Amino acid sequence: MTSPVGKDNTMRKVYLDNACACLVRPEVLQCCETLKVLLSDPEVTAGDANRQLRTYAAQARKAVAGFIHCDVEEVALVESTSQALGILANVIPLSSSDNVLVCDLEYLASVLCWKRRQEQVGFQIRRVYSHDGRVDPEDFARHIDGDTRVILIASVQEINGFRADIREITRIAHEHGILVIVDGIQEAGAFQVDVRETDVDFYCAGGKKWMGNPFGMGFLYIKKSLIGEILPDYYSYFKIDIPEEYHGDFITYLENPNRTPFDPFTLHRDASIFEVGGYSNYMGALGLTKSIQLLEAEGIATIEGHIRGLVRRLLNGLEKLPVHIASPTDDAHLSPTVSFNFGLVGGSAHEKKLETYLVQRRIYVSLRCNAGTGGIRASINYYNSEADVDALLETVAAFLAEESENNV
Repeated sequence: MTSPVGKDNTMRKVYLDNACACLVRPEVLQCCETLKVLLSDPEVTAGDANRQLRTYAAQARKAVAGFIHCDVEEVALVESTSQALGILANVIPLSSSDNVLVCDLEYLASVLCWKRRQEQVGFQIRRVYSHDGRVDPEDFARHIDGDTRVILIASVQEINGFRADIREITRIAHEHGILVIVDGIQEAGAFQVDVRETDVDFYCAGGKKWMGNPFGMGFLYIKKSLIGEILPDYYSYFKIDIPEEYHGDFITYLENPNRTPFDPFTLHRDASIFEVGGYSNYMGALGLTKSIQLLEAEGIATIEGHIRGLVRRLLNGLEKLPVHIASPTDDAHLSPTVSFNFGLVGGSAHEKKLETYLVQRRIYVSLRCNAGTGGIRASINYYNSEADVDALLETVAAFLAEESENNV
């Protein structure tokens, strides 16, 4: 195994907290300069800048569409996964007798986004209980009744990395006319995503984790057949169809002295109508496009293979230590995230002690627990190496040895 101590006797940084946020490539950060040049050029009019900025957003939607295998008309840009979930919670038609199924392993925002709407409408948020840190399609099937309208599920659970069988869950849901919303933030950028193959109705992900984008930009996929059946909370002026005589140019339309805000209009027939506000996070859009380009240049299948190999190495190493592995070990449910603990007896104090021990040695992970599972969470990205995994294993072993000596 490779020592975490560098040649100059300093600790080498090992970053294994990608499930929280990734390290951003310089090429992505360079997008700031692109925006700076455009917006600081005195020769560029506000109208010209506006047109260029909207082009950046259009390019990002196109990049996302290719990345998850859908049509560009099915992509909206959002600030985060939570914002996307909140948008959907507010626009999907629900009545007081309806229920929404949510697994107890989900991230807090997955329940919170429905709470306000529940207070207004009165529907039930029905808890689907996990077992041994996993939730299977049959668990959802047992909770379905004639009033179930939505299933919300993370493709990969943030607590322990359990990867759900989204295709089978969707098949069961659609047999009952139920919509499926997938939170994909712990999957997109690490593993291949194909919304056509899984047949989900909605898929959302922020870009700050495996996609390699800074905070504040993500995407929401909405199946084309649902656009028009559901409508946004409010209409944004960039999302209306400009009359033909203006050739789709919004600035030219604004220059018309005969127009009024009460003129008849029609909405775009695409997912962008769900984007909040008139303007987008254009720097985030540039970054998202560049991030996807870099991932596709590496090859998402190659990235997935690399991550799977390192995850398997980590699991094999943990199996030799006196720890409880809280993550799945089978290939079908394996993900970039591995969690382990010491039994979570009386809480997570022992695991917290290990986290502190690791940080002191410049090995960065998270401590995350929920629904009786979790622990130390190590999450692997394309830039991680066997040396990173081995450093973590060696340091956990050293911690356990010291603990054993102190308890003698």
